[in-house]
Amino acid sequence: RSVGGFDPRTLLAEPVEWISSFARDSIGSLHEIRIPFEFEMQFTGIVHGLAGWFTVDFRGPNVSVNLSTAPDCQRTHWQHCRFFFRRPVAVNAGQGFVGEMVMTVNAHRSYDVKITATANSTAILEAFFLQDQQYHNLHATNYPEVIPEYHNLYSN
Repeated sequence: RSVGGFDPRTLLAEPVEWISSFARDSIGSLHEIRIPFEFEMQFTGIVHGLAGWFTVDFRGPNVSVNLSTAPDCQRTHWQHCRFFFRRPVAVNAGQGFVGEMVMTVNAHRSYDVKITATANSTAILEAFFLQDQQYHNLHATNYPEVIPEYHNLYSN
């Protein structure tokens, strides 16, 4: 798992949203979070893992504020999280990548994360423990011109 920024142009598919409301959802509903995903690859390339970030809307009676940590937004001290697969998977543009991320609360006031997915008849099963930060990428701030070969991105 890698914590830190990354260039959003390295994403091979559109993101999937998971929405929760602190006003509506119970604390118990956050003990196990299931996020199904079904990506359609926009580029031919190598899937090295999944990336995660959050967006929060603070809505008051007179003012609303949006805090987004998405990779295409202004950087904050909140970082992105990338969940790297032990064995990357080659995919083609238009191909599906289907699976689920399950986040289960643990005794460390954090989450255990399990990712199951299938792409190209290849099954993926990975486990991560969010309290165990493995790497902090402080230097990914300016993203120069993208050369597709450097990011495994190729147009249709």
